Amino acid sequence: SSDLQTKLALVKDKSVPREKLEAQEKKVVELRDNLVERRDHLDHLRDDIQQRTDTWKGQIEPFIIHLSEKLQDLTVNIFAKVNIEIDNPDLEKAGLELKAVTKGNFRHNQALSGGEKVLLMECLILALHALTISPLHVIDEFTQRLDTKNKTKIFHIVKDLLKQSDKGTQFILLTPDTLGLEIDDNIQHVVISQAHLIN
Repeated sequence: SSDLQTKLALVKDKSVPREKLEAQEKKVVELRDNLVERRDHLDHLRDDIQQRTDTWKGQIEPFIIHLSEKLQDLTVNIFAKVNIEIDNPDLEKAGLELKAVTKGNFRHNQALSGGEKVLLMECLILALHALTISPLHVIDEFTQRLDTKNKTKIFHIVKDLLKQSDKGTQFILLTPDTLGLEIDDNIQHVVISQAHLIN
């Protein structure tokens, strides 16, 4: 704007009407004021985004730590150690990185075997339910894609989770089959052999 004002000052000769020069100077002042307002607005937006980011981190980071501890507690007899981390500080790109120690090293979720991966995800779902205060928790297709050995493991984890939960809390776990599984007597087991739709 200072360059423009300098140029306007240079052209102040008798060939340009005074009214036209004053109108141009007024436009320059308006443009400069508008730019200042826009700069202030952008500064406020940046401050707001930073404040929201700080609030989000203040809420989510303690929860992720708590979730990681709960997952570690549930998987203590399966994995030597598990860990959950936020993989990106950018809110729009952030996700969860899930790791477990197998064969002596931390391995990313994608590097685990199929059974380990599914078992770990089922435990993560249980950990999320465990941290959610509710009298009733329902999980569908609970043992889907698990072999018999891992299905038994997950039901033992449910048993331990029920011991830690409030007495009024109930878990309803829907599963395609329980054939050959060792299910604890504390877990009520209902088999539906046929279902009919009644209008």
